[in-house]
Amino acid sequence: MLELLEDPEFSPASLRAWQNLWWWEDHYSHDISRRLARIEKRLEDGNIGRCALSEERNGAGVMRLITGMEDRLSEERKYLTSWLKGCEDITIVDPYFFSFGGPNKVFRTLGNYTNWLENELIPSSAQQLTIFHLPGPNGKVINSFKGFCKRKNIKLAHHSTNEIHDRVIIKNGEVGRALGTSFGGFGNKIAFMLDLPDEDLHAFKRELHRIAHGEF
Repeated sequence: MLELLEDPEFSPASLRAWQNLWWWEDHYSHDISRRLARIEKRLEDGNIGRCALSEERNGAGVMRLITGMEDRLSEERKYLTSWLKGCEDITIVDPYFFSFGGPNKVFRTLGNYTNWLENELIPSSAQQLTIFHLPGPNGKVINSFKGFCKRKNIKLAHHSTNEIHDRVIIKNGEVGRALGTSFGGFGNKIAFMLDLPDEDLHAFKRELHRIAHGEF
């Protein structure tokens, strides 16, 4: 019946013959009643998995759209920088964090990119930074960032790995956000930023610990 209803060319009026059959044949009527009862029980129990994207955390939506439009770029960057304000321990997972792929609409030069990382993205409260990135980082980017951390007395640890694809930032080891773009392209193309469910964050942190300690 469900297959028929999903067919756009099927007329629901044709189900009347089925309905008559259900009521006259005990086998069909009991089977359908039993299935409906099971669905009702599941709904009443309330033990159905939650959808993280339908909820809110701390009064803010869990998903943000990053468009990079000139009249919105500054506000969209604040989705991340305001969230990090006051944070002391930051973990950044981005294969291309220490890379620069060339000029784009938000970072015209390598200097624009490193300046944003050091003077806008990382809050003044930061004391510990842990970066997971691809092997072979851009020397100019990583040297500039190391110099920044030294000047600000920020303890920096960085680990090269080929095991991670997505971009994630973790605040004080407690909450995390996934980004649909690398930081070098933040605002260059349309992307989403969303909160990680706690269960996924804990599992992800275990994998980061394994990578950082060279475990297999």
